[in-house]
Amino acid sequence: MATAREAYEARLLASRYGPIGKVAGNYRVAGFQVKVISSSEDAPLNFIAWKKGGERLGVKVRVKSGPVDRSEIEALKAEAEKNNAKPILVLYGKGPRIARELVEEARRMGVSLKRVRF
Repeated sequence: MATAREAYEARLLASRYGPIGKVAGNYRVAGFQVKVISSSEDAPLNFIAWKKGGERLGVKVRVKSGPVDRSEIEALKAEAEKNNAKPILVLYGKGPRIARELVEEARRMGVSLKRVRF
């Protein structure tokens, strides 16, 4: 259950940053602190989420339709490592697609994949 403050901040993120803010708001409601780094879809990392216990997540939200490239996953992993965070690639909506081989490759690289549909 989210506090009123967390719900307010989630709505604020969604109104400010669009789809990236909606995903960041979900992490905020889940109890994470969120810092948006870039709202650009071409950025290797969109936001960092962390909890007081030390868990840090580097999240890239893919909104653009079409297949995901291996280079995009590698850039996310490198940028997340710079920020000492676990890399997560969020596929927003039904537009982004990822090949099965690339899913396995991403898992081997330590990148988590999530699908979010609103």
